[in-house]
Amino acid sequence: MLKIVLSLLVSFSVFADLEIKLVRALDGTVKKCENKYDLRTGRLGTYTASLSEYTVERGRVNAEIKLSFKKCEKSEAGEFSFVEMYPYDQFSFNALSLKKGVPGELIEAKPLRVKVVTIDENYKKLDSLKLDNGSEQTFLIETDLTGLSPEKPLVIEFIVLTQVEWTNADLKTKYKDEHNLGAHRLIIKDK
Repeated sequence: MLKIVLSLLVSFSVFADLEIKLVRALDGTVKKCENKYDLRTGRLGTYTASLSEYTVERGRVNAEIKLSFKKCEKSEAGEFSFVEMYPYDQFSFNALSLKKGVPGELIEAKPLRVKVVTIDENYKKLDSLKLDNGSEQTFLIETDLTGLSPEKPLVIEFIVLTQVEWTNADLKTKYKDEHNLGAHRLIIKDK
């Protein structure tokens, strides 16, 4: 009996002394909103992520992640800034033209699916969750603390992907592709 209680106390003290943080992955998907170029390249938008809260219970961590979707816009005053967006918003634009003063072909974009994919430190897919059309939404990352030690933190990465159907209205053609909106890492360390 004493052995079991002592074991539970040691386990509890290990799990009670965790450092959990969310960091932006350096994956080349950093977005800016400073000029007309940023308006064109950032049409699909971006997002920010924050760790809302987490609980540690029975050897598991439950971390709630909040996502806020943003897009670059130019105000009437001519200032560029990120504003709230909905990930399934459709939009259209004229493609760049090789002839000066002549608008390019009309392109329409329709996001079909926006999802969060979670992977472990070995890039093994853990989960995939379809997101709804809220400009702010949360999802839960749940993980077992098995293998956690002061020398080896647990790392779970999540990536927000959007699948888009592009239509060239002038040529009456369509195609689909998937875009990476960026990645973050949830790092769990035993202090």
